[in-house]
Amino acid sequence: MDKLFRRVRVSVSVSALITLAVGLGLTALLFASVRKVESHTRALEFQQAAKLRSNAVAGGLADAVEQLTVLNQLFRSVDPVSREQFRSFTAPLLQRYPEIQALSFQRLVRHQDRAAFERAMRRRFPDFQINELADGRLRRAGVRDSYNVVDYLEPPAGNVAAFGLDTAVAREQGEARERSRAGGGRSRPGRSFFSRQ
Repeated sequence: MDKLFRRVRVSVSVSALITLAVGLGLTALLFASVRKVESHTRALEFQQAAKLRSNAVAGGLADAVEQLTVLNQLFRSVDPVSREQFRSFTAPLLQRYPEIQALSFQRLVRHQDRAAFERAMRRRFPDFQINELADGRLRRAGVRDSYNVVDYLEPPAGNVAAFGLDTAVAREQGEARERSRAGGGRSRPGRSFFSRQ
């Protein structure tokens, strides 16, 4: 009888171990499949959210480029555009697109016209001079054949460092400007960074 109980105990223990092993195996298999489904679901959600944000940014940029094209048309159709016209024309654009820090009109000034241009600008802005950005600091622009000067700037508040700035010293911007002038349209320069003051 003792042997019979031992066999039953061994048989129950083996059955329990087999049941435990099968249960653990099924649990691990279920865990892996649920984890895979969850990972896939999260990846899809991330891709959808990224695509929505990407489309929103692309749409915003396309709208901003369209508005800049409209601004360019102002300068093509009205000659000359006054500072006040520029301000009143850009105000709704800046209000509609708060992500745009500033809009500017850059005037091409030949070296021989520099002194007269600075004198004329000082009538309205007493401290005006053509500046350049060197080593992260503004200084009076050096002597060059021509200057591409930020003349109209909206809004001026927070962007005064850019007023009077000669952007021709930045090679990328100069090349983009030349492409734009040659083609009569717009051309994308590199990014410019100005500290807000």
